[in-house]
Amino acid sequence: MTISCICSLPIFTVRQRNRCKRKSVDTSTSVRSKCLTAEPHSALPRFDYLTTEGNFSWFVRETSRYSGAVIMYLVAKKLQKKYNIGDPREDLYGAVTSWIDTVKEKGTSFLGGSEPNVADLAVFGVLRSLLNFDTFDDLMANTELRPWYERM
Repeated sequence: MTISCICSLPIFTVRQRNRCKRKSVDTSTSVRSKCLTAEPHSALPRFDYLTTEGNFSWFVRETSRYSGAVIMYLVAKKLQKKYNIGDPREDLYGAVTSWIDTVKEKGTSFLGGSEPNVADLAVFGVLRSLLNFDTFDDLMANTELRPWYERM
């Protein structure tokens, strides 16, 4: 399933908007979590923020950091197998490219037309959560996401 499945709805009623939002968030979050933690070197930095905040001892911080990264890595691998994803970054690129292609096919700045709709906002929210990670820079470099993202 890719983000494009939410774009096939010809008319956006309230019910369809809710469906769009749910599918875009579910799909994007699933793919995103796989991309962020699919390799040990990418899982570890996700816990840096957690270990720099709070008043914890060195031992508790480091134990949390490394055990959290290992657990997230294992979860990511299990999800990759469950959803049959070979390369999570390529899967994310494909989902984003599909999203952008659908917006382009519509011939407007956003899926919602001249203004963003719920689906635009849901996808933007998921992508915004990647802002401080290498994945975000990779998306900007390897897809045509930048113009749409900057318009948001």
